[in-house]
Order: sequence, then structure tokens, then C-alpha cells
Amino acid sequence: MLKVLGLTKNYKSKLTIFKNKAKSINAVNDISFSLNKNEILGLVGESGCGKSTLARLLVRLEKPTRGTIIYNGKDIWDIRKKEMNIFRKQVQVIFQDTYCSLNPNLKVIDSLMEPLNNHFKEKSKEDKIKEIKNLINFASLDESILSRYPSKISGGERQRINICRALLLKPRVLICDEITSSLDVCTQAYILDMIKKLRNKYNTSILFISHDIMSVDYLCDRIMVMKDGKLVEDIENKKIGLNSFTEEYTRELISSVPKRYFSNKAAFNK
Repeated sequence: MLKVLGLTKNYKSKLTIFKNKAKSINAVNDISFSLNKNEILGLVGESGCGKSTLARLLVRLEKPTRGTIIYNGKDIWDIRKKEMNIFRKQVQVIFQDTYCSLNPNLKVIDSLMEPLNNHFKEKSKEDKIKEIKNLINFASLDESILSRYPSKISGGERQRINICRALLLKPRVLICDEITSSLDVCTQAYILDMIKKLRNKYNTSILFISHDIMSVDYLCDRIMVMKDGKLVEDIENKKIGLNSFTEEYTRELISSVPKRYFSNKAAFNK
């Protein structure tokens, strides 16, 4: 679904009266990977390692310094204006901040109608409302939430609304950038189950970005580990365990998780 080749993003530090020479920072450093059809691919790493920068690059919110991102057989930076609507509809992203992702001046129903009005102008208002209500039920939300403002609902409810808004466009690729990190444990579990259900229902390919090893282990088919802008591991989830990794950094990440969590893993059954 997505193929990334040699992707690099450099930033230059700002000049100040104390610094007269700009320093180059490699936020993403020569990354290559593929996201397969109907796959949930996990990307894990500590804060500041470049995960969110990578997410923004994949949806054309930032331009890479060098490298290629192939979607549907074409570099996304070669996509012309007429094709951009198709790309925006088929490749969706959900961000960490549940409140800033929704317009505080719009009711939930209006935020959900917006993508439908932009991409499905031929549909009647009645059909759009029906689709919205079906997704609201899929997310186990009460339909009364549609008449409320974002400030009047919880963080977990806002995140489920954000997921519904992305799903209204029936995306082929969904990028989830730390979407559970600001939520309580029970709500996190609900969101993870919702992601699993939507993959099974819509056959969506998902890149799930997180710093939470347990969430990634629970959800993903394959796991990539990122450190200082580079990918240092790429492994099938069923093989996860302390003995599965070659990098010391990855071993440290895994060892931070209580061993009882991996009680069903071969590495801890010995």
C-alpha cells in the first residue's frame, strides 16, 4: 500500500545572537519500509525519535529532504492537483491531540459532515447522516453526541469521533499517531479494540505509531523500532521477545515491560 525508500528529513536550527551557525538535525534519517495490504504495522520508539515527523511526511504535510514515498505506484510528490483529492481521501491520519483535531466551534455532526461534503458532493444529506449514524454505532457512541460540542465530551469520545471522521472516507491507508497516549487505560483498550475491528471490517492498512510497547504488541502484525531518526528493527510481532532483537536499544524497550505481560511468549516461558 505504501513503499518508503531512503526517506530523510533535515531541519536547521535557528540562528540567534549566541549561535551564528545553523546546525542540521536529522529528524528522519534514511528510512525504508513497506506497509502491506490489510496489515497493522507498529512503529515504536521514545519521544523525539522522529515518529510524528515520519507521519507528517507520509501524508504530505511536510516535504522530505530526500527520499521517495510510493502510493498507488506513484511518488506522492508527483501527484497532480486533480489526483490530490483522491490521495487525501484514501490516506487518512489521526493525531494525538483529541481536542485540537476538532473545530471547537462546530458541533460533532458538522465536523463529521465536513469530509463528506468535500469528497461526496453527489450524496444527499439524508444518506450522509445515515452513514454518520452507522459509524457512531460502530464506535459504540450514543447518537445524542452528534448535537454536542467537542468541549462537552470526553477525550476518549473525541478520539472515537476522530476515528469515525477518518473512516467516513473509507481510506485504504490509516496512520494513527500516538492516538491513545493521552487517554486512560480503559479508554485505550477500547480504542485498540476499535482499531482491530475496523481493520477486519474495512480491510484498511494501518500504521500505528506509539511509544507503548504493550499496545503495539497487542494490536500489530509487525513492529518497527525507531531510534534517533533511524529504523533499527523490523520484526514480526509473533516473534517478539527479548531474544528476538539484535539491537541493545530494542532490548531495553522490551525489558521495560513487566515479564508477566509476555507470559504467553516463548521468550519468557523458559
